[in-house]
Amino acid sequence: MIAYTLAVIGAGIVLALGIPLMERLLRWVRPLTPRQEEAEHFRRQAHRSIDGFLR
Repeated sequence: MIAYTLAVIGAGIVLALGIPLMERLLRWVRPLTPRQEEAEHFRRQAHRSIDGFLR
């Protein structure tokens, strides 16, 4: 039982740390095009706007 709990906790940590790390690695290997960078900028801006609205 404890082994399964530790396995689930470990998998959660790997996912939480692994996904942002893989995104950085992919962007280092294959940078975004200027159009993709612009879209990412607008996505972040909209996310901040929604966060401000919800508070």
